[in-house]
This record gives sequence, C-alpha cells and structure tokens, in this order.
Amino acid sequence: MTLSRRLARVLLLAGALFLLVACAISEEEAQRLVDTSIAQTLTAAPTVTPQPTPTPVTFPPTATPAPTATPAPTATPQPTPTPLSQAALVRLFPTPTLVVVAPTATPKPAPASGPAAASTQTIRLGDGLTLVVDPAQPATGRPVQFRISGLPPWQPFTVTFLNPVNAPADWTRDEQVFVVDGSGQRIKTETFYAGADGQAAWTRWNALDTEGQWTVQVTVSGKRYDGHYVLTPLQLPTVSSTDLGITMRRYSGASSEVYLSPGTPASVALDLSGQLPAITRRLESWLLLTSAQIPNVYLFASNGHFRQAINATGAVGVSPIASGIYRPSGQFQGVYVILDEFTAETVKTLVHEQTHLLVEEVAPTASVPAWLNEGLAKYLELHLSPEFGAGGRAQQEGYSREDSVEASLAAGTLIPLSRLVSQQDWNAQSDGELVNLQYSQAYMAVRRLTEQFGNETVGLILQELERRRSFDSAFVTVTGVTLAQFERDWTDWLGRRQDPLREQVRQYVGQVQSVLAEAQGISDDRGTFLASGAGSGPFAQRASTQTQFVNRAAALADKVNTQSHTVPELHQELAAYVATYQGWLQKELDAFTSGNNTFINQANAMIPEVNARQHSLHRQVNALRLNYQLQE
Repeated sequence: MTLSRRLARVLLLAGALFLLVACAISEEEAQRLVDTSIAQTLTAAPTVTPQPTPTPVTFPPTATPAPTATPAPTATPQPTPTPLSQAALVRLFPTPTLVVVAPTATPKPAPASGPAAASTQTIRLGDGLTLVVDPAQPATGRPVQFRISGLPPWQPFTVTFLNPVNAPADWTRDEQVFVVDGSGQRIKTETFYAGADGQAAWTRWNALDTEGQWTVQVTVSGKRYDGHYVLTPLQLPTVSSTDLGITMRRYSGASSEVYLSPGTPASVALDLSGQLPAITRRLESWLLLTSAQIPNVYLFASNGHFRQAINATGAVGVSPIASGIYRPSGQFQGVYVILDEFTAETVKTLVHEQTHLLVEEVAPTASVPAWLNEGLAKYLELHLSPEFGAGGRAQQEGYSREDSVEASLAAGTLIPLSRLVSQQDWNAQSDGELVNLQYSQAYMAVRRLTEQFGNETVGLILQELERRRSFDSAFVTVTGVTLAQFERDWTDWLGRRQDPLREQVRQYVGQVQSVLAEAQGISDDRGTFLASGAGSGPFAQRASTQTQFVNRAAALADKVNTQSHTVPELHQELAAYVATYQGWLQKELDAFTSGNNTFINQANAMIPEVNARQHSLHRQVNALRLNYQLQE
C-alpha cells in the first residue's frame, strides 16, 4: 500500500456542533454533511509501514557483545495531527501578504479568567517515570495538560484515560476532535513517542468530562503505570435560580448574566462571561456598529435540558435538531447554547449568535436578505473565533465550505442569490445537501463582499437599511455596483480564484509525502534483501548492496536540503529525519565493511529515533492536511 493511500486514511475530523439561530433551524443538518465530507478524508486507519529492525550479527563476535536477534516488524503507530500556531490562525485565508502556516508543538491553553491553580501536581509512576498534571487542581470544563519524563530517548508508549467509573474515555486530539478508527469507532488509546530528552506532553480538551477521580494509564514496553488526578467543579457564587422548565443557576458575570442547566461546568460560565465583552467589541470594530446589549447566555449540558427551556420560553418553530437559538428580546432574551464537548464550538456559537443580535439591533430581520444575514454570521464566526480559542476548527470548516461551493459551481448547481432572500424559505429547506449549500454559498458571498469592498461593508449596508432604504438601493449606495452585477462578478471570482497559501502548503505536503515514500522504498528493499540468502550471508558480502541503500539515502538527503519549502519547522524535522535515516544505514555499512560489532550496536540504537521522527512527520503532515482540507 502506498504512503499517499495510507495518509488518505489516517486522519479524522469528528463532527462539530454548529450554531443555529431561531431563524435558521436546519444548520445542524448542514454541519453533519460538512463533517461527513471531512471525515471521508480524515478517517484514521492503522498504518502498516514496517519499522526498521536491527541487523543481526553473523560474523564471529568480538569483544563487543553481539546484539540480540532481529525482532519481528511492528506496525507504525497511528499518526496524530499537530495543531497550527495560534498566530497563523488569525488570518486564515488569502490576503495580499501571505501568511506561512506551520505545525507547532502542542500549545498551552490560553489562561482562563477566574481563580488560577497554585501549581502543578507531580506523580511518581515508578521506574523513574514522572507525570506532571497542570494545573494541580483541574476544574471541570477546562483543559488539563500532562507531561511525562524519565522515558528512554525516543521511547514509544501509549496513553489511555479512565473516567471516574473506570471506563476508558474517548480519545481527543489538540484540534479538539474525537478520533475514530477505520471502522468508525472512537479510539480509547493513543500512541506517543518521547523526545531525545525522554519527555512527551499531551492535553485533554474535553469540556464535559465528569467530576471525580480520573486515571491516566501509561503503558511502556508492555508495563502499565497509573496516575490519578481529580476533576472538581469550580465553585461560583450564584445570584439565584430561574425556572425555565428546569432549574437554571444564574451567575452574574462582569457584563451579562449566565444561566446554567444541571451538569453545566461553572468554569465554562466564568470563562464565557469574560469573553463576551471582547467578542462584542471585536464585532463592533469589524462592522463599525455599536451594540446596545451584551446578551445573557443560557448554557445546557444536554439536548433534553435545552428543549425543556426553549419550550418554557414559548419559542416556536425551533427545529428538533437545533443546537442553539437566540432570542433578541423578551423576558428571557439572549443566546441559548447546548454545550459541545469542546469549547472551540461554544466560542464559535457565541460569535455567530452575537452577530445575529447585532444585525437585529440595526435593521429589522425582514429587511435583510437571508444570504446576507446568515452569511455574515458564518463569515465572522469562522474568521474571528480563532482569536478567542476556536483554533483550527474554524479554518477546517472554512476550507470545507469553500470546496463545497466551488464543486457546486463546477456541477452547475449553484443556487441564485435571488432564491436565498426569504428567511422563511431558508428555514423551510429540508434537503440536507441544499441546506449545507445555502450556508456555504452565503458564507462565500459575504466573504467576497468583504474582501472586495472592506470589512465594514455589511455594517454600512445595515445602516442604510436602518434608514428605511430598500436593500437594492442600500447595496448600490455602499458598493457602487448593483446586486446583479455583484452576483455575476462573484460567480466569476469563484471560477478563477485560488488560495496561494493553501496551494503552497498542498505542494509542500506532496514533497514531504514523496520523501517519506522514497525512504519507505529503501526500507522495503532492505527488508527484502535481509530476508534473502545474500542478506543473511557474511557481512563482507552484504557491503555492495548496503552501499546502494546508503547512496539512495544520501541522494534523498540532497533532495530535501535543496528543495523549496513553505513550512520551515516541518522542513527542519524532515531534514533531521532523512539525516538520521541516512546515518542509520551508514552505520550498518560501516559494520559490513569493517566487521566490527560496535557499528551494528550503534545502528540498532538509532532505530528508535528513526521510528520516532517518522511518526512525528506523519503527525505533522496529517495536521496540515486536516487544517487545510487537502484531498488526495
């Protein structure tokens, strides 16, 4: 099986909960289709690349002890994506100045508002292994970081989380996604490699992990070590309780009220209440509008609680698949959100819903075409939420929606914007694929409008509508072109546009994949040779063939060192991998030509580093493919 085919099967993006306003009741179904499209490229599957194995000694031993027999090849552990740097995610799409995006080390979660933990917790696992938990007293609803030390350099190991009832928990990655295997089942165990310093780190992002004692189960060379940490609910002073079909605890934040259903982590309420003013200010500065309110937020730990509450408010016409609504006025005005397992989605929801509220304050919803209203909310959600912790989730969706619209254009199935004017018709759409296309088209239309005429364009149009102008008149006044002309230009733009950064990353990923495939080809030929009669003969007779392997690796190193690259950090790791790989083969050749066991021992000692560096490269390539939605 080729490397490109393996890579196409090893990634996953688990489904994200996408925000849904009262006027847009079918976006959940649309997001399901986006997630399905992404999952088809990102489904994880075991990689069958055989790892390098030690070369057995066949000549008479010298004073240096001979290495042990060659162990059986093992499958390469499933690569894990590495997140992109936050700085690179601020601007996700093409601009006049290109932004080079590179995988980085696992980021430290942004400091949350509220009481800070005093220190880290250190757990002695045994056999010299130490596990550090950060913070020492982790709160439900917030990420927890882990770092292990004391491992042999480049040592592989696995990690499994056990929840308070001692059941294995679903594994999540730094992109805040669940991971599934080739059969679609969520995995419970992840493989890591220690670095040269014998350390490794990972983060658990799940916002809905239950309180109680959790176990971190680390397995090294078949031996299990257990570390324990306790998730405790953050205690906040609640002002009162409110009956919304269920009892909602009310927390008085710095700028608005936050209501919590049973089971909702208080830390989420505290953190979101601190983010709302910043989100509102960011939206105002983008649109040049001023909001009269920062909405109250109603958070629900389950769909059942959400349904009870919205029924109690008298809300009508809410889809049974909706994950959130907003109420612009009334006794229970505010944003209603079912909490996602990952805070990134909740942040996206807040940006989206606050955008709708801002539009509602400036212009009556009936005067705003659905494509502009929904497209603006989606556009600002995807472009601004990374500033508030949404990370690569927004980038992944943006590229997925971009691809959806361009595919529809090629197929001749674009929906004219004139058919996406009525909010009632928009809400009534029941075909899942068309719902997805509606949101994707609206997003791309507002994206083009903003990039062509400026960030404040939609805000200026809304101000014209506030003056009782018609939409067509308001559009011409602000942009200088008619809506019909804009739509023609937009369609032409869709047909010819290209994302320079994405294409550069795509090209570089192809280069990395080619290098990994060539290295695997050398390994495959080496394995075939070792299994042959010539490969098991005296070392002196192996030198000629081994020289060919070394020369091929040297040529590969020259290729890497001279090729252009887009992602400097990844390129450095690729160069280090190829140099290590070449050095390993050279040590074997030194043994064959000198008859000295010392070189064999040195070569075999390099195998863990070769495997670890290969694993890291797969992770980073997968991360780029995930974040840039790169198809095969």
